[in-house]
Amino acid sequence: MVSELPQHMSSSTSSSMAPSILSSITVRLNHTNFMLWQAQMLTHLRGHSLLGYIDGSIEAPEETIASTNTAGESVDVVNPDYATWYVRDQTVLGGFLSTVTKEVLAHIMNARTARAAWLILERMFASRSRARVIQIRSQLTSAKKKGIPAADYFHNMKTGGYPHCHRAAAPRR
Repeated sequence: MVSELPQHMSSSTSSSMAPSILSSITVRLNHTNFMLWQAQMLTHLRGHSLLGYIDGSIEAPEETIASTNTAGESVDVVNPDYATWYVRDQTVLGGFLSTVTKEVLAHIMNARTARAAWLILERMFASRSRARVIQIRSQLTSAKKKGIPAADYFHNMKTGGYPHCHRAAAPRR
């Protein structure tokens, strides 16, 4: 596996693939907000045609291809398609690494590809996400508005502030 591409291969490709992920992802992933972070990250990746790097639909091409040198001999050279894939994949991976807390970073810092990091994150948070969905469904079936403004009520439901829904809210002015 090519661990680092030569400088001449990465400079022009990386500048065109470096949309500011930090302006799109407004939260750092921690142990409690995976669904929010995931929604922002997937939207960002879709918007920049990079989703295939994490879902497996854009696979790494062969690292090298056969070529003929000036002496007519067959030699292996870096595949330009691989060079492009590698830079884009590492851009996505870098986006993950820069939008997580250091506690989460410890779990993905050794991932070699964006897909590997994504799969680690999905395994880490899948059961928590399912439990949260079950909790929200339960809250929705037993929720009562009890005189608070609708916007506050729905905000409380979305953010897990359900117990506040039972208290009467002060009237809005």
